[in-house]
Amino acid sequence: MVKTQIKSNLLTKMHRFSRKNRLKNKFKSLKTLTSKKNINNKQSKLEKEKKQEKKYIPLKEPIKDHYFIFQKETDLYTLLYTSIIFKWINTDRLIIICNTSKLGYHIDLFLRNFNFSSTFLDREMPLNTNNHFYNQYMKGNFPIIVVNNEYSSNSENYAKKLCDHSPIMPTIIFFNCFDISLLEYLSYHPNVKSIYHFITKQEDFVEEYNNLDEKITFSEFKFDLKQMEHLRYRCEDIFYGIKKSDIKKEKTRKINIELLHSKQMEKFFEENPKEKKKVIQAIEENSIKNLKPSVSYLPSYLIHEENNIIADAINNNYQMKKKRNKRRHKKGKMESYFEALEKGDGSHELIKF
Repeated sequence: MVKTQIKSNLLTKMHRFSRKNRLKNKFKSLKTLTSKKNINNKQSKLEKEKKQEKKYIPLKEPIKDHYFIFQKETDLYTLLYTSIIFKWINTDRLIIICNTSKLGYHIDLFLRNFNFSSTFLDREMPLNTNNHFYNQYMKGNFPIIVVNNEYSSNSENYAKKLCDHSPIMPTIIFFNCFDISLLEYLSYHPNVKSIYHFITKQEDFVEEYNNLDEKITFSEFKFDLKQMEHLRYRCEDIFYGIKKSDIKKEKTRKINIELLHSKQMEKFFEENPKEKKKVIQAIEENSIKNLKPSVSYLPSYLIHEENNIIADAINNNYQMKKKRNKRRHKKGKMESYFEALEKGDGSHELIKF
């Protein structure tokens, strides 16, 4: 009996010891797995940082696709619209550089009235706001972006930054803007597809670029003037329809969007849901609808032939837009939030931004 008790005690001790060892081994394996995950995460972060810090080696010779055009201001806007519609400037990413904030907002609102996805990085806006819309461009939500040629000392030059980090080679348009240092930088940049200059006065162009690098050459931008003439009236109608109040609304809308998506404001909005409602309402109030919803419709007097190039170009552009919206578009948070508010059943509290 004594021997059997000793054996049973030994067996229980052995079982406990082996169980402890198993638990230790499991704990060790978990530690190694977590450490490996942390190492992988650190490595991925470092790789991302390296990609962001990556600087392109400048080309030995400047870009050959370098064009200029001299037109009056309204015709430059018409040319911008027709160049995109008829793919005279054939590109997946377009960066438009301007010298003033007013001009930048005017170009952005003009394009958005024709249902183009575009945004503007204003040098007068806070850095976080510009970074938010910069990231949206990098993700592909905005294929067209308007930037200033110069920014404050606290901010990066987004014209250079976009060319350095753009996943697709962009085309550059200097829209009535002159900047020798920026032009020379972009002319030798390997991640730039082509450069265009839309200028109102030829004299200014000659004076500003008199001391430019001799290797950089220009050729005249050629296009079909007849096709542009047909669409001049509707472009001028949109151009003159944009007012100062629209630009102010756009500025306030951008700041409110950045506030709504800010991580620093999450706790504040959770504690003060009424303030969150005010911000959302401000975005809705300041969002600019199309000044002329009929721009997608082509009047019969513009169609002179059975297979009209203008009709085909406009219809293709808007059909592609509708297809994309059908595929991607679901009820947005803003729409569902306001619908829930109208119901008044408290379901709006479940929607988080």
